[in-house]
Amino acid sequence: MEVLLKKYKRKKDRKLLNEIKSQDCIICETSPCDPAHIKSVKSGGDDVEHNVVPLCRVHHREQHDIGHYRFALRYPKYNDVLNKKGWEWNGTKPIYLKKSSLKTSEGFSEIQNSDTQLSKDQEL
Repeated sequence: MEVLLKKYKRKKDRKLLNEIKSQDCIICETSPCDPAHIKSVKSGGDDVEHNVVPLCRVHHREQHDIGHYRFALRYPKYNDVLNKKGWEWNGTKPIYLKKSSLKTSEGFSEIQNSDTQLSKDQEL
């Protein structure tokens, strides 16, 4: 018996992506920006407001190079934006929760103190 699985078709929103491109980077406030997906396009991340943030090319590349967790440790503002958009941390991975507790970077300290904390001698 052959089972056919329907391929997931992600939501694309050119209007939203163009709007994000015209915004300032949430880290350094420069423009133009790349629409940086929190859940990656390759992982099925849609072009929806809660999944896209404006990052300049330099910070977008850095976020890809070091990952969300280390990027959020380095730039608490990024963590604040993710939380405002409804994302929480599951270990070192951001997960989307529709009803977020909207923690700020102050609430991020419990993650920094967890057993996944980077050692002090390890560079971010």
